[in-house]
Parts: sequence; structure tokens; C-alpha cells
Amino acid sequence: MNEIRLADFRAESLQFDMNHHFQPKKDENLQLSIKLDQRVRMSSTPQEPVFLNIRVTVFDDAESNNYPFEIIADVTGVFFIEAEGSDREAILRDNGMVMLLPYVRAMISQLVSLANLPTPVILPPLDPSQMQPVEPTQAQ
Repeated sequence: MNEIRLADFRAESLQFDMNHHFQPKKDENLQLSIKLDQRVRMSSTPQEPVFLNIRVTVFDDAESNNYPFEIIADVTGVFFIEAEGSDREAILRDNGMVMLLPYVRAMISQLVSLANLPTPVILPPLDPSQMQPVEPTQAQ
């Protein structure tokens, strides 16, 4: 039986930058622009933790793209996976992402709320299949 457990998570970096040059356009609803990346760090045995890092960027390069702000949330989850071999990484990429994304969404919503903007920004549920894979590394 393959099992995954989220043991802990931490925000590595949370960044909010207001674009003071933003020019809203009349009669145009601003569409969210979201970029998602992931990195995994696998351990050599199922008894050791594995790490999944996701970076969510909202309104990337705000000034050049005329977005009101830019947010970068870089969050790492610590998981234990009871499986062998290459299945462990697949389980981490698929199920770990689903387990970690609600925490990242909440962090981003809180950042926008704390910025005291007139309109809240709530990210839609994010699809893990949109993630950009980054080569895995071995844990030390």
C-alpha cells in the first residue's frame, strides 16, 4: 500500500510588491496571472522525509505587465511516503501537491488582505498538472 503523510510545512519566502505605476483599464476585468513551479528532494529510504517545494507567482513582473502587484510564495512541505522506488516521487508530485496547495492559497490570500487593498484576491483551486517540473535532488 502506498501512503503519503504531510508532516510539516513552512514558508521559505513570502513576497508582496505593490506596483505604484499600475494603470487600471476601464471596462476591463483584470484576469489573474498565476505561475506555478515545483521542486522535489527525495531521500534514499522511505523512513526518511522527502521535501516538496512549490513557488506560486501571482502577477509576475507586475510593472512590465501593468499588474497592480506581484506576489511570490515559496513554500516547502515535509512528507513521509510509504512506497518503494520511483513510485515515491510520482506520489509526492501528484498527492503532495494537492495536500500543500490549500496552505499556499491561504498564505497568498492573507498577504493581499494585509496589504489592505480595496478588492480581495482569492486564488481559484490550483491544478497540480500546471506545475513545471524541476529535476529532483537527493537529500543529504
